[in-house]
Amino acid sequence: MKRLTAWFGLRPVQWLVLFILCVTVGYAQQQYSRLQQVESALSHQLPARVREAFSDIYTNENPEQLIVSRINQDLARSRHFQKAHACVIELVALNSPDPEGFWPFGSLLAIHWQWEERQYQSVISVGCQAGLPQLLARGLVLSLVLVGVIALLPGPITVARREWISRLLQEGSNLIQAYAGTAELDRLNSAQQVSLAQWVDSGVCTARQALVSFNPQLLSELDERQLEWLQVGLKHSNGNFEVALQVARSEDQLSFDIARGRLSVHGVSLTLPKTPYFYYLWYASRRVQTEGTENGWTMNPSVQRPNQDGAQQLILWMEMADGHRKAINDLKQNGLRAKTLDQNRNKIKEELVSVLGENLAAPFLFETERDTKTGRCRYRLALPATQITVENLLEITR
Repeated sequence: MKRLTAWFGLRPVQWLVLFILCVTVGYAQQQYSRLQQVESALSHQLPARVREAFSDIYTNENPEQLIVSRINQDLARSRHFQKAHACVIELVALNSPDPEGFWPFGSLLAIHWQWEERQYQSVISVGCQAGLPQLLARGLVLSLVLVGVIALLPGPITVARREWISRLLQEGSNLIQAYAGTAELDRLNSAQQVSLAQWVDSGVCTARQALVSFNPQLLSELDERQLEWLQVGLKHSNGNFEVALQVARSEDQLSFDIARGRLSVHGVSLTLPKTPYFYYLWYASRRVQTEGTENGWTMNPSVQRPNQDGAQQLILWMEMADGHRKAINDLKQNGLRAKTLDQNRNKIKEELVSVLGENLAAPFLFETERDTKTGRCRYRLALPATQITVENLLEITR
């Protein structure tokens, strides 16, 4: 039973119910078949037996009762007839105009016949043996056949799969190609199917290309957040599924290559405007360099005292990378002010959210808290220092 359950996915209780149902159906079919056989045989033999019985009767006292008795004696002596049908057969009434107790698989059988232009309806009692071993064997075989047929039949087409079939038909595939091409879709959950659909809707590739390229086994291993990163990776790799899969599997890592002015977020290369890029780099360097002391927190400067040390560091980086002259001059004249920091943090957030979305961008943005002594806010990158890499930072700082 356990092996059968493993093969066909049915629990023992389901197998039992199916087996009982098949035995019941087999019993009904067996009884009906036997009654049909008895009816067919007696329909031909009964008129002859009645005529024979009448020819030997020389009394007018209830001749039908005598005929019934004689025919039953003949039926009892006819062991071969009763044994052939595994039934005990007895004539109850030679002619019963309105018999009771009939139903398709009942024990009473009505046989219609004609003699000397008179219509008769005889009632036969039929008691057949169930043949339990044969029934059980037949029920088991029928159960296995039914389950096998069901297992071979294609399952119902889900709504999601119908939508993909429609996509493929619109792209020119025929129905057979569309049906075969979507065979693996039902292995994916709803979030994974939505992710695949978004891949096509973004215009990166056609539905046919998506279904040919994607690996259902790999896709089924991704969680909901990884699927979101997969979409970002697909957009930034022009539909390269392998590259996008690498992005989806990457860790939350923020990497700056100052020499080239590049930024990598979770394995995705992004381009920020120069000024927000260097402010982002400044916060990242603070997160890394002050991890053991200030834990990366940076207080917003007061209105009266701009941050001059921070301004000098930013000026150095901007001048080496040919930054915007207006931003450099503002730092030289006014120092690093809270207003400038606020503006660039907002700009960084806008840029990351526009590319990654709020959910994916959140770990790479800023945490904030208010200082109880000064009442000013301080900020740091939410990402831990161990997940931030700033290449060539010490060389450029020098």
